[in-house]
Amino acid sequence: MPTSRQLIEVVYSVATDSNLSRILPILDEDIVLYMPDYMSIGGEYHGRRGFLTLMSRVYKRWERIELSTLVFFIPDHDPLSNAVVTTGLFSGTLLPDSEPVSLPFLHYWQLKDEKIIALRAFSWHSAPLSNRLRQDQNPPNPFLNGPYVWPNGKRSNGSAP
Repeated sequence: MPTSRQLIEVVYSVATDSNLSRILPILDEDIVLYMPDYMSIGGEYHGRRGFLTLMSRVYKRWERIELSTLVFFIPDHDPLSNAVVTTGLFSGTLLPDSEPVSLPFLHYWQLKDEKIIALRAFSWHSAPLSNRLRQDQNPPNPFLNGPYVWPNGKRSNGSAP
């Protein structure tokens, strides 16, 4: 019987190698994933199909995904380990302009009967990164004014990762 932490470790290992078929058996059929609204992938995703939709959107915007500095917390008030909190660093390259990006994150996982039933994701981000990720929102965000110029001098072409 895998521990809650071991189940979450599978998710992180698969997220970087793109072999999503290893994750599906440990996801509850009715899983709910809550992604931050400020991200271009923001919103609620329901069920395994929702998970696949979310990951498809991630892989269309990012390449060379890496997760590092993972720290796992099991809340003291949860002796059955029905919740796992993780922090870490999500790194990759934004498409289509190959801009390297790193985001610290916090994930709150809920589990039941050796299945993941929910994920609430939180990310720390700078305003420029948030703007860059939101440029492809439909309808367009009226508060974004034109392409962004990154600190390295590259100019975003206005398309989103």
